[in-house]
Amino acid sequence: MIERIAHFCIRRRNWVAGLLAACTLILSWFALQIQVRTVFEDMLPSKHEYVKTHEKFKDTFGGSTWSRS
Repeated sequence: MIERIAHFCIRRRNWVAGLLAACTLILSWFALQIQVRTVFEDMLPSKHEYVKTHEKFKDTFGGSTWSRS
């Protein structure tokens, strides 16, 4: 069975290469559409007393937000 598949791929190598290239392009396009974001507040343990203190005083003393200039 494997020999038949290999023989088919060798006989139709242009079609196989084209199919692989098309699949690669399609998957690459979808990969480029992925948005990766990190929200700092989602990673903090909300029940920890230091985080609660930070939440309480962040408006008064400034939060830990980072902004681009």
